[in-house]
Amino acid sequence: MSWTFTDDVDAFLETAGPSLAARPAENTLLLTVTATLREGGPHAYGAGDPVLGWWRGADGEVAGALVRTPPHHRLADDLQARVAHAGAGLDDVGDDLRDAELDG
Repeated sequence: MSWTFTDDVDAFLETAGPSLAARPAENTLLLTVTATLREGGPHAYGAGDPVLGWWRGADGEVAGALVRTPPHHRLADDLQARVAHAGAGLDDVGDDLRDAELDG
């Protein structure tokens, strides 16, 4: 059970894409944002690099994903830190995410 982070949208979609595509309604935002990054390049949303991540469960399958694009940083940074320290899945982060700061 671990998180992997990258700024490479193709690597993200190769690994997490099938899991996201299996539930397109629930993953519309991630699929739309990554399609924009793939089409427009890594700086389609701003000057900073995107952060894309996926979490593998105990069975080794992708069980969660996240995407951070500039200029949005605090919420995703907070989420990354909490997930990394807790070793938790996205379901476990839900309450923490609601408590995170939303303004940059």
